[in-house]
Amino acid sequence: MPKTITVNGLTRELPEHENLLKLINDDLGYAAQDNGISFVVAINAEIRSVHQWKNTALHDGDCVDILGAITGG
Repeated sequence: MPKTITVNGLTRELPEHENLLKLINDDLGYAAQDNGISFVVAINAEIRSVHQWKNTALHDGDCVDILGAITGG
């Protein structure tokens, strides 16, 4: 059964067994930069380290926020 989550304010449906890593890499197209990751990911306002992504299940109703770093002066 598909689940509904919110990603950066937009609602989307996912397959039942999708994890955070698959969502970030495959579905959303985010990727780490050559010198490291340039964004953070939070689920329901809790930041998840990159080491947790593969083992983080997504549940119906979750709110995922992906925040990128901005440089400037």
